[in-house]
Amino acid sequence: MKRLLVASLLIALTPFAQPARAQESGTPYAPVVVVNESVITGYELEQRARMLEVFGAGGDVLALAEEQLISDRLQLQAAETLGLEIDDETVESAAEEFAGRRELTAEVLRNALQARGVAPETFNAFIRAGITWRSVVQSRFRRQATPTENDLDAALALADRGLQKSVLLQEIGMPFAENGEEETMDTAWRLSRELNRGGNFTGAVRRYSKTPSRARDGKLGWLPETALPPQVAAQILALQVGEVTAPIPITRGVSILKLLDVREEARESTSDGPLTVTYSELIIPLSQNAADGAVNAARNQAERIRSDTELCRDLDQRADEFGIGSGRSEPTPVGAVPQSISLLLSQMDPGDIEIQEDSRGVVLVMLCARSNETSPEEREALRQRLFNQRMNTLGQGYLQDLRGDAVIERRS
Repeated sequence: MKRLLVASLLIALTPFAQPARAQESGTPYAPVVVVNESVITGYELEQRARMLEVFGAGGDVLALAEEQLISDRLQLQAAETLGLEIDDETVESAAEEFAGRRELTAEVLRNALQARGVAPETFNAFIRAGITWRSVVQSRFRRQATPTENDLDAALALADRGLQKSVLLQEIGMPFAENGEEETMDTAWRLSRELNRGGNFTGAVRRYSKTPSRARDGKLGWLPETALPPQVAAQILALQVGEVTAPIPITRGVSILKLLDVREEARESTSDGPLTVTYSELIIPLSQNAADGAVNAARNQAERIRSDTELCRDLDQRADEFGIGSGRSEPTPVGAVPQSISLLLSQMDPGDIEIQEDSRGVVLVMLCARSNETSPEEREALRQRLFNQRMNTLGQGYLQDLRGDAVIERRS
C-alpha cells in the first residue's frame, strides 16, 4: 500500500520547472534574500519551491517559497530571542506525524521527495520551522488564547439565539494611483504598526485617506458582519475594540480599518435550525499579488477536484497536499465558524462544494453535515477551535510585526 501511495504521489505530478532566479544567479548558493543578516540562498529557494509543487501548491510557487522562507527566518529568530530550541528527536516525531497523515513513514516520504529532486534537509527544515513557530506562539500567547467557560457559553448562545455582530469602523483608503503600489503598501504597513501602537487614526485619515469617508474622518457607521467581505470580516472580528487591521487590498488600492465598537443585534431566529456544521476545506495558497495566470491555474485545479469528489472523506487524504488549515473541521457551532466561510456554508446543503477566493488563496469548501445538538464532545471541540483561532490570529499579528520591523533585502 505504501509503495502504491508513493507511486501515485510521483505519477500525479507534472515536471517541475526550474526557477529562473536560481538559474540566473550564477551559483545556486548565492544569496537571493537577506533577512536581518540571515541569508536565503538560491538553492534553498529552488528546493522549497520544488517541494511545494510536489505537495500540490498552485499558483506562483517561487513567490510562495520566498514568502515562506522569509517567514521561517523571522520565526526562527524569534525562537532564538526567547531561548527556545527544538531538538532533533522532536523534529523527527513531527516528521513522522506529518507523513503518517498520508499513511507513510517519514523515511518513505523523504525518499519520495528525493526522487522528485527535493533533498531530505529541505523537508527537515520545513518541519523544524513549523514546530518551532508553534512553540514560539504558544510560549507567548497560550494564556491569552485559552477560552473560558463563559467564552464557550457565549459562542453557543450566539448560535442558538440567532444573533449577529455589527461593527463600527473607521477607515483609511489609499489608492495606488497617487504613489504607486509598492510605496503605497509600504506606507500602509508602517501606518498599521504605528496606529496599533497608539497613533492618531483620525489624523492619519486626514493626511492619507482619499475615499469619500474622509469627509467624516473615515467613519463608516454601523455595519452588520454579513455586509463585510469574508476576508475583511475575518480580520475585523479578530480585533479588540481600538485595534487596527493590517493593510487590506481593495480595488486599485489598500485600506486600513479601525474597530471602534461592536454590538450584537437580533436576526431571524435559528432556534429550530442546525446548531453545528462539519465541513472540509482545501486551500490552494496564493501570494497576495498573485498574477491572473496563477489564480486561474489554482481555480482550475479546484474545479478538477470538485468534479472528482462525492463525499467529504474523498478530501480527507488530500488535505496535507494543500495549504496550512486544509482538512475537515470538528462539528462546530455556526456562531463559531470562521467568517471567511460562514456565509458560504449557510447557503449550502450537505454534499455541496463551492470554490471561493479569500486572503488565503483559492479555497474549495465542502459541507459535510449539519446537526441540531451540541454534545460534550462538540463543546470540547469548540474549545479547541476557539483556542486555535485565537492562536492563529495572535501568531499572524506577531509575524506581521516581526516582518514590519525586519530588514529584508532582495538581491537579483
